[in-house]
Amino acid sequence: ILAFAFFLVSAAFVYSANEKEVIFWPPAPAETKIMFVNSVYSPRDIGIKPGFFKKLKELIIGEEKVTLNKPIAVATDSQKAIYICDPGGPAIYIFQPQEKSYKKIIAINKEKLISPVAAAVSKEGLLFVADSGLRKVFCLNRDGVYQFTVGDKKILRPTGLAVGENRLYVVDTMSHCV
Repeated sequence: ILAFAFFLVSAAFVYSANEKEVIFWPPAPAETKIMFVNSVYSPRDIGIKPGFFKKLKELIIGEEKVTLNKPIAVATDSQKAIYICDPGGPAIYIFQPQEKSYKKIIAINKEKLISPVAAAVSKEGLLFVADSGLRKVFCLNRDGVYQFTVGDKKILRPTGLAVGENRLYVVDTMSHCV
C-alpha cells in the first residue's frame, strides 16, 4: 500500500512538473510576436535521453550531471542543433535533438576554455565561438570538431559574434570596435 501511495504521489508530481504555462509577448490584444516554448537546463529537457550503453555506464560509475551553470549565449543551425556557451562550466554544449545526442566541449584545439561568451552559426553550418578569456574566436564544424582560429593575437576581448554574407563580425569590448 505504501509503495502504491508513493507511486501515485510521484506520478502526480511528474504530471504537474511537465505542465507548461504558455506565455506570449506582447500580451493580448496586441499581435503576438514571441511565444515561450521551453526552458533548457539539461539534455533531457529537449528529449535527449541516454542510450543503453550510456545508461549502463551511469549504472556502473554514477550518473553524469549535465546541467547548464551560467548559459550566456545561444545559437541554432538549419538542422535544429542548439549551441550554448556556458562560461560557468566553462563549456560549450551542442544539443542535437534530431539525432538525440549532445556533446559538452571543455577544450578546443587542446586549449581549455576559460570564458566562452558568444556563438554564431554560418549558412554553411560552421559554429563560431568567442572565448573572451583566451582572446580568440574558434571555428568548429557542426559536431564540434575544430576547424581554425580567427584573429589570433589581434583580438583583445571578443564578446559578441554575428555572421552575415560571407563575413564574421566580432565585437571586441576591450578595443571598443567591431
